[in-house]
Amino acid sequence: MRCLFYASNGHGLGHLIRTLAVARALKARRPDIDIMFVTNSEACQLAWREGYPVVKLLSPPVNFLELDISAREQIRRINRGIVHSVLTGFMPDVVVVDFFPMGQVGDMMPLHSNAARKVFIARERNAAAEITAHAKVIESVYHLVLIPHEENEVGSRKPANVPTRYTGAILIRSRDEALPREQARHRLGLTGEGFTVFVGFGGGGKPEYDAVRQWVLDEAKGARNWTFAVARPPLLRSRPPAMAQTGVKEITYMPMAECWTAFDAAISTLGYNSAAELLHHGVPTIFVELSGGLDDWARRARQIEQADAGLPLKAFDSEKLRASLDQLADPARRRMLAANARKLVPANGASVAAEAILEIL
Repeated sequence: MRCLFYASNGHGLGHLIRTLAVARALKARRPDIDIMFVTNSEACQLAWREGYPVVKLLSPPVNFLELDISAREQIRRINRGIVHSVLTGFMPDVVVVDFFPMGQVGDMMPLHSNAARKVFIARERNAAAEITAHAKVIESVYHLVLIPHEENEVGSRKPANVPTRYTGAILIRSRDEALPREQARHRLGLTGEGFTVFVGFGGGGKPEYDAVRQWVLDEAKGARNWTFAVARPPLLRSRPPAMAQTGVKEITYMPMAECWTAFDAAISTLGYNSAAELLHHGVPTIFVELSGGLDDWARRARQIEQADAGLPLKAFDSEKLRASLDQLADPARRRMLAANARKLVPANGASVAAEAILEIL
């Protein structure tokens, strides 16, 4: 059995991480399955590190729609040619595509004429409803739709005439796969047993995250004898921040989900993958809401706050940040947040997705 995964580039790593999670779950159930990735993600090395061959497509520039027509068509033409060659040479039994039914810039158009079974992972991002927006394409091409949410999260949106499975959050590692605390700290280069806070703002593709990270460090690091472990993300384009600060250490590791046990608390964005991982692994977290994102971060913040599963706040609200840090300093409060977080994301939907894919084969 052969399975091809497509993941697109983005401001973060969500598309690639989600497909890698499903690939791992498939491999666990069918060790003989042959898996390949095709992606325009600039973090494509993550698939290679997980043990899968990966074909790198041209990554569209951030200003893709501002390019002249001939430049846009050149990228599309080259990528479609590569995808056609991969489909012809690899001959997959099933193709799994995340988020963009025909690829980020139409890369996956050759799917129309391919005989493989086709699976679409339809993560909703806002009120526009991705499934509704792409319904005609999904119904004409795909044999299965996986929705990585609980059904009540997205208002039971389904494409007509295509089998659909709600999986819940799809995660690269389940909490039973996490390393023991001492081993996780050693792997990250964190020494001792001091109070350590993870600071990370997604995959690093948005320059705005730099200012938010610096605001967090300026407000947080001076008040307590804590260590702030700042993640250097794979998609970072700007120069890395200076880390020659007392109590601040840069860490570089993927996937971080193996090592959440190393931290006493975290400060993170409300991105889909980041939030779901931290909640599932029960890390007491301050969730920073940024403006202008594609996701409905405000809705996610309300859900977390209502469940008392984390401490959401808006970027640059210094007063609320200091108050939230005070809560993280309280061991009893951290235990409560951790327990509620685990309840909010109790399971890894990757296994549900893998089972559904195997069923249609």
